Amino acid sequence: MREAEQLRALAAAKLAEGLVKASIRHARDYLQAVGASAPVAAYELLHPSQAAHANGVREIHVQQDADIASTARLTEGSQQYVHWAEPYRPPVLRMLAMQHAVALAPNMLLTAEGRLLDDNIGYSNAELCDHMPQDFNGIVAAGGRLLVAVRHRDVARVTEPALYLPAASNYAAWLFGGLSRLSAYAACAENSDLPIVLHGEVANYHLESLRAMGIARERLRIHGAHVRVECKELYYCTTSYFHHAPSATAVRHVRERVTSQRCARPGEAAGKRLYLARRHAKDRPLLNEPEVVALFERYGFIAIDPEQYSFDEQVRFAVEAEVLAGPYGANLANMVFANNARNLLILGTKHQPEFARLASALGIPFWHTVPQVVPLREGRTFSESTGFTADLNELERVLHDCLA
Repeated sequence: MREAEQLRALAAAKLAEGLVKASIRHARDYLQAVGASAPVAAYELLHPSQAAHANGVREIHVQQDADIASTARLTEGSQQYVHWAEPYRPPVLRMLAMQHAVALAPNMLLTAEGRLLDDNIGYSNAELCDHMPQDFNGIVAAGGRLLVAVRHRDVARVTEPALYLPAASNYAAWLFGGLSRLSAYAACAENSDLPIVLHGEVANYHLESLRAMGIARERLRIHGAHVRVECKELYYCTTSYFHHAPSATAVRHVRERVTSQRCARPGEAAGKRLYLARRHAKDRPLLNEPEVVALFERYGFIAIDPEQYSFDEQVRFAVEAEVLAGPYGANLANMVFANNARNLLILGTKHQPEFARLASALGIPFWHTVPQVVPLREGRTFSESTGFTADLNELERVLHDCLA
C-alpha cells in the first residue's frame, strides 16, 4: 500500500508541474497497484461561481441564506465542542442551465467544453481526492486539474430537458446534499416539473423520500453509478451541503414538504422522547450503547434503529417526537422531520459540526456530550479506526439540563 501511495503522490506532483501525460501514467500504475485498474482522464476544474462564464452554461437562479445563529446550549464544567456554538454560513445554491452536459459519475459533471464542475456533496471534487470515499472516481487534483478513473460501463443519452439529482449512498448526505436541491428547482417555476435524472445506486429511501416530496415515479430517469449520462439540456443545482454546512432554506423546504401531510396524531407528540440509535454501526461504534440506551429508557425515551424502518416510518417517529437524542451519525438526519421537537441531545462521536448546524438551521436547541475515544483498529479513516465510550454520569447530568 505504501508503494501505491507513492505512485499517487507522483501523479499529483507531475500534475502540479503541468506534466499531464506523465501524471496519467503514474495514476494508472496507482490504480493497478490497488487492484482497481481503469483508464484515466484529466479534466480542467471549473469552480461553480465561474460556471456562468463557461460555454453552454447559464446561471439562472442563486439562493443565499443569511448566517445561521447556533442554538447550542453549553453545559458548564463539561467537555464541549465550543465551535458547535458558533454561527455558520450556509452554502450558496446556484441553479445552472447546462447544454450538452455529461455526468461522468454521480455529481461529476462536464460542461460542453469538457471542463469538470468542481462541486460535490460535502466537498469539492478536488477536496474529495484527499478524503478518498470508496465510491469516488477522482484520484488526485493539482494545478487546476483532476485525474478521474473512467469506470462507466454504459452510456445513456437524455434528449429531453431534465433536472439532475445525485443519489448519494449515505442517507444523511442524500437528505442534505441531494434531496434538498429540490428547493432551488422549485424556486424556478418554469423548470420545476421537468423529468429528473436520478444518478447513482438508488435505494428505497431515495424513492420513498422523493415520493414524500411529491415527485411522481414517472418523472424519474434512473441511471446507475456505472452509467455515463449525456444530456442535451440539463438543469443542475450546486450542492446544498458543503463543508459541514447545510442550506437552511433547502432543509426547511424538505421538512415542510414531507411533514405537511404527516401531523402527529392527537396526544402523540406530547412529551414523546426518541433515541435514534447506532447499535449496528461499524464506524465509530458507541461501545457502551446498551448502557446508554438503558439510561435514556429510564427517562422515558423510546430507542429505535432508524435503518430498520421504512422512510415513512422514520418520518412518523420524528414527527411525533418532542425530544430527540442519539450519537452523531446518519441516524440524526431524521431531525429534519422533527417539526414538534423542542430539544435535542447529541453524543458527539465526531467533532465536525454538521448536526449541530442542522439543529440550528431548524431552530432546535441542542445539548451535547463528548464520549471518550477508544482506539480499535488501523483503518483508512478516523471513523474506521475508533470507537467511543460515553461517561454515563456526565451524560445523565447533561440529559437533566436538556429535559429541564
